[in-house]
Amino acid sequence: MTTLLAHLSLLSLRTRFTLSLAVAATCAAPFVAACGAKTEPQSNLPQPTYGTPTGTVPAGYPTGTAPAGYPASTAPGTMPTTTAPATGTVAPPTAGTALPGTSTLPAAGDLAEGAAELGLRAIALTKAPGMTAEGAVMKNTLKEGERTDSVVSMQAGKCYTIVGFSPPGAIRDVDLQLLAPPFYTVSAGQDGTHDATPVIGGGKSPYCPLLPVPVAYKLAIVAKSGAGAVAVQVYSKTK
Repeated sequence: MTTLLAHLSLLSLRTRFTLSLAVAATCAAPFVAACGAKTEPQSNLPQPTYGTPTGTVPAGYPTGTAPAGYPASTAPGTMPTTTAPATGTVAPPTAGTALPGTSTLPAAGDLAEGAAELGLRAIALTKAPGMTAEGAVMKNTLKEGERTDSVVSMQAGKCYTIVGFSPPGAIRDVDLQLLAPPFYTVSAGQDGTHDATPVIGGGKSPYCPLLPVPVAYKLAIVAKSGAGAVAVQVYSKTK
């Protein structure tokens, strides 16, 4: 009898333990499912789309065309191309050649004649003191032995001095001859020097015409020795 009761008690304990395990498993099932389940996105939600924009520009906005004078834009990821400057030796500018943004450079002959004119004005202070320049400066570039003629008008009531100048390294002996009309074969005056600074009627002996009317003389300028630029000017003063 005692053994039967013991078996019954053991059976009762096993039954309770089994029921307890079943209850525990039933209660823990939702938590286990919640921990191990994966969340799937809802298929009915709209998904964002990616890709190349259509390029349609709203009305009222610029189309992207580069203004005149500006380089055109390039596609993303590409490098703009540039033209390499031409290689080689660039020759220096010469006289008479225009540089960008500048006027034409003076020729070498113009520079030499300009120097002759500056020298002429300097020596005229001592060769024709107190006199006034008449007319334009006669500037020329002569070869050795070459001659050039100019017309000089003189009138009564005035006295004249004619001064010439050639810069160093140019004409060494400039000869001035004042020829009278009508045939211009008679000398009305001549410089007595053999250098680059000739003078007719210089110092205290200016040339004073006697005729009461204006007279057109011919002035001959000769490069007796050497070659280069020469400048000649007529000066006058009232008697």
